[in-house]
Amino acid sequence: MNDTSPPPPPARSATRRSTSPTPRDGGRLWVLFLGLSILATGAAAWWIQQPTPLPTVKESRDGLFPFRDPQSNRHGYFNAQSRVVIPARFDHADLFRDGRGLVEMDGRAGYINRSGDWAITPQFELDLTFANDIAARPFWGGRAAARQGGVWGFIDPQGHWLIRPRFKGLDGFQVVGDFHERRAWFKNGELYGFIDPEGQTVVEPQYQYANDFGEGLAAVLVKDQWGFIDPEGRMRLRPDFDGAGVFTKGLCPAKRNQQWGYINLRGEWIIEAAFPQARGFSEGLAPVFNGTHWGYLDVQGTMVIRPQFENAYPFDQGLAPVVKNGQSMHINRDGKRVWPIAEK
Repeated sequence: MNDTSPPPPPARSATRRSTSPTPRDGGRLWVLFLGLSILATGAAAWWIQQPTPLPTVKESRDGLFPFRDPQSNRHGYFNAQSRVVIPARFDHADLFRDGRGLVEMDGRAGYINRSGDWAITPQFELDLTFANDIAARPFWGGRAAARQGGVWGFIDPQGHWLIRPRFKGLDGFQVVGDFHERRAWFKNGELYGFIDPEGQTVVEPQYQYANDFGEGLAAVLVKDQWGFIDPEGRMRLRPDFDGAGVFTKGLCPAKRNQQWGYINLRGEWIIEAAFPQARGFSEGLAPVFNGTHWGYLDVQGTMVIRPQFENAYPFDQGLAPVVKNGQSMHINRDGKRVWPIAEK
């Protein structure tokens, strides 16, 4: 019967230890290889596991919606009961967040409170040579991006600088995003990176473009293809998409072969790419374009509001802004117009 017990260790040389592997060394190498295999398997599992989003700051919804009066071309706000609560007297009105509504008057942007009074006086200058120029952003999670002297920073709801202006771009255009999941993109030269709420760079500028974070991932453009990184800048989904949006409730619009569909957090197609245009999910519905009109899908991919709009945007607080027959309006989740109030 053969002896299968391991051989005794080799004798040590007084002058030199042999570097050739012995049978026991081979066993050790096999154990090392096995350990590395397990480690690699674990690393692969880490790669595909759902990332953990950073703690978020609750984003206050105010139940107010901007509208434009077609007669005066002025802007104001109405509430969920379709009642005007802030009359149309501004050159432009944007989202109402954290008790502040972003409005523009006489070439400057400022913020009003729910009574329509100035909470932060108009002080952020618009460049009127650019028709679509913006000088400030709505509040998200207690802070808003704003531009002063052509340079962007972030303010609190009282108008104090939380991150002093230091982000500058060509002609003062927006070079910072909104804070979502404690990250905001910024542009430095031609490249995009991310900062934290203290203004510290956490992901160095290295991407051609970047989107907001959603559910622990942000889409970034690398060599003309979109992939997804986590809040520390690690690539979670390799750049393999022609276009990408922001994750909401586990789904993100993505583009393949000139068509848009929706992927999950693992990069798998949940709603096949079949639309010329698509926007992100919000409150369980997403606007999609079928080539002639916009409608709304649910998370199962069922068209629950039939395509009938010239343009359509995500739902917010139960309402969505759309354009139908050349008229801007808001609809509810049944697809019915609630603003302006339909004539009886």
